[in-house]
Amino acid sequence: MTEDKIKELFEKSQKIKNMMKKLGIKEYRGYFVQVTAVGEFLMSDIIPITSSLYDTYLGNDLSKFMPRTTFEIMEKFEKDIENNLFSELENFYSLFIKKC
Repeated sequence: MTEDKIKELFEKSQKIKNMMKKLGIKEYRGYFVQVTAVGEFLMSDIIPITSSLYDTYLGNDLSKFMPRTTFEIMEKFEKDIENNLFSELENFYSLFIKKC
């Protein structure tokens, strides 16, 4: 998975996170929003969808690379987007915005 693809997925995750927050939804089909010391992220299986590989390094120790489980979450998120898992949420949010 390229850095550009990870950034694209992160941007999508931020949009989903913002929709969930505005709708007052804490969890959606296995995804949830969590505030961490470095920001708010959409999470799955307690793993954040981050903007870059660097976000997953611990401190300045670059020998601690992104664990395989994090890549698996990013791949799962990408497949969930492709399979329209979030379409119901997006439609509900669209209706919510129109009413405001």
